[in-house]
Amino acid sequence: MTVVAASLRSMGSGDDKSGSGAATAPSPETADSDDGWFADFSLIGKRFDARGMPAESALEVSHYREALFEIAREIYLSRHEDRQRVPRGFDDAFDLRLVRVDGGSATARVFLNRTGAYASADYDEWFDVFDLARERLTTVFQQVAVNNDSSVRDLSPRERRSVRKVGSTLTGKERLRVGDPAQHRVALVDVEVHATLASIDAALSSAPDTGPVAASAEGVIVEFDSRYQRFELRDAVSDRRIVCHFPSYVPGLASQVRQSMAEDGVTAPDVRVSGVATLDERGYFDRLLDVGSIQVVRPWKEKRLRRRFEEIHGLAAGWHGPGSAALADDVATDLQEFLPLAVDVDVHLALASTHEGHAFLEWRREGVVFSAEIEPGHKLYLCVDDTVSGALSDSEERWRASRLLDFVERGVLRD
Repeated sequence: MTVVAASLRSMGSGDDKSGSGAATAPSPETADSDDGWFADFSLIGKRFDARGMPAESALEVSHYREALFEIAREIYLSRHEDRQRVPRGFDDAFDLRLVRVDGGSATARVFLNRTGAYASADYDEWFDVFDLARERLTTVFQQVAVNNDSSVRDLSPRERRSVRKVGSTLTGKERLRVGDPAQHRVALVDVEVHATLASIDAALSSAPDTGPVAASAEGVIVEFDSRYQRFELRDAVSDRRIVCHFPSYVPGLASQVRQSMAEDGVTAPDVRVSGVATLDERGYFDRLLDVGSIQVVRPWKEKRLRRRFEEIHGLAAGWHGPGSAALADDVATDLQEFLPLAVDVDVHLALASTHEGHAFLEWRREGVVFSAEIEPGHKLYLCVDDTVSGALSDSEERWRASRLLDFVERGVLRD
């Protein structure tokens, strides 16, 4: 008996990305065992009685992998509602390998090749999701076979479009068997099941469209095309690009787009753009029409300081050697109170964390170095160092965000 493996992801392309450190498929000696296999994949019928698999049936392999991946994608996104796309590498990690057992039939098993790149526990959730996708797809086929369409109705249009492709090359009494060999939980797909899936998808897809609705998105404007009165917004949550169209009759809107645009794709305020959009099945959109307003929700200076705050707030104890402390909770609270007030100051504020866990701010004006430390217990230390005259003065005060803002703007210590 000979075992031959091929990647489901790259069938037909010659692209094998298994790389070094790949997991090992079950050996030919244990090919009849259920240990280590991800799924059954067997074509049943007279056409498949000869040795090997008909070339045209390779489409079924691709369709099965596509259906599993789309279901896995939806499962992952439902667990992480803050995301609109699966993480980078999710597709590569789903490296299914078709293993054909030569012996006069198209009986096969599928092995999930977990390479060294995804061997750590950080990726365990991904592989749990892949298992759940197999179980969900098996359930769909089982229920459709007994005229139960409830599981199909729970699928998104994107999932349904991929699932209905499975079994599309079958004719007559041919069947496709898929499922979990370890649990002996399999489903049979035949011409009737495939036709039922197609009719359910068609019926659900023909439901009336809700049409355009009021919508808004937040992010950074990265491109502007005045000729066609449109711009692109990089969404702050998903990082996807949304094409926004604005009418010519809104005074000053084009100028506001220019003023808010990040020429380098980064240094610009976050804005909220409002208009109308047609939502997809998940409630998202990639095009915003009839834009009527653009509001700055987070100026660039505040964004920079907040990013720096997140960096120092994430430092754990010992970050700068033994005895170095994490940013104290009350210090973090006081600093967050101040950051929105610093938006309009006319100096560059450098922000850091001290060895003791204090927040340290520094800025310069004409040879004078000003600094402030926000200390635990809602205390504020202010310092003025005149590097020209050599004069040094400081004061300790109780914390008030308005006091720190006044010191940044005027540089005056109190007696």
